[in-house]
Amino acid sequence: NVFRTERNILKAGGGVCKITNTDTINAVSISLPAKYINLEMCVVDILTESCSIRLFNCYRAPSTNRNVDAINYINDMCNCITSLILDNNPVLIVGDFNFPTIDWSADNCRKCSNTSCKGVFLNFYYSLGLSQFVTESTHDSNVLDLVFSNDYNCISDLQVCNPFSTSDHNTIKFDVLTSSLPAHD
Repeated sequence: NVFRTERNILKAGGGVCKITNTDTINAVSISLPAKYINLEMCVVDILTESCSIRLFNCYRAPSTNRNVDAINYINDMCNCITSLILDNNPVLIVGDFNFPTIDWSADNCRKCSNTSCKGVFLNFYYSLGLSQFVTESTHDSNVLDLVFSNDYNCISDLQVCNPFSTSDHNTIKFDVLTSSLPAHD
């Protein structure tokens, strides 16, 4: 199955895509609420025998940290994700977030200003109790491509590998441990 969301503005290229193997993965597309149609985000539920995992694939274009349009975009992205999280279900959020100034190895756990993209995103990250798993650079010397979850034990064997095809970003591979996750109803 191919799940994709095209860029909704007048620029060449863009968008996000997930490809799943129908022999091993049962995935169901989740529609974004109409007010968030401008986002480059694709959402699917991965259904297993033991649980349902909501997987968000996101892209945020590079921008200056205090650009008003960029702040509105990241606010929309965070609000959309928050609105689509189901109670007591694991969530995975992956993508290119373009936050080169966030040091994920440091303790950034403090209230940040909502007048910057970085501040909006860090407040969102901490309010949901997310863990971020990527520790190596994914583009030049920056950690731009990220993997988050609200269940620290569901991600294992994360590797940053060579770029796919002609991409200038490294590939991130990881396993999702569904046996550590609660059963769904």
